[in-house]
Amino acid sequence: MSLGLGFLVSGELRLVETALWRELEAGSSGKPAEGYSCDGCSLSPDWWRGRYLWPACVIHDWDYREGRPDGATWADRRDADARLRRNLSLVLRHQGASRVTAGSVAWLYWGRVRIWGAANYAFATGEQPLSRWQRFREAYGLFRDGRVTG
Repeated sequence: MSLGLGFLVSGELRLVETALWRELEAGSSGKPAEGYSCDGCSLSPDWWRGRYLWPACVIHDWDYREGRPDGATWADRRDADARLRRNLSLVLRHQGASRVTAGSVAWLYWGRVRIWGAANYAFATGEQPLSRWQRFREAYGLFRDGRVTG
């Protein structure tokens, strides 16, 4: 196990295995470089029953703050959230979690960020974020209809 990359998560230096970092999916703008500073999984735990989740959240923070293209839209945010879900599942599976556990935790975090995360996303000028109730209905509809990418 090679602990090669360090990130500042909530002011604490955390290391991630180089092999795992290579497997994580990032958006078209790539992944944050070593030393990137963020708050991890924001208002959700960075750990789940002794397993860390924060590498997926580092990429998600990057997507929300620095890695988005100019003119970011609602669809760009949806894609960033889908990447979070896939990356969370991959991080948990990498640490030995069952497929059911990894999927359940990933869906839980995905639902939370779809409903509550819009306030932290920098939309393009003129792009109006949906209300919280509209975001809840959108997240439920995407989940129910199986239209979530990935």
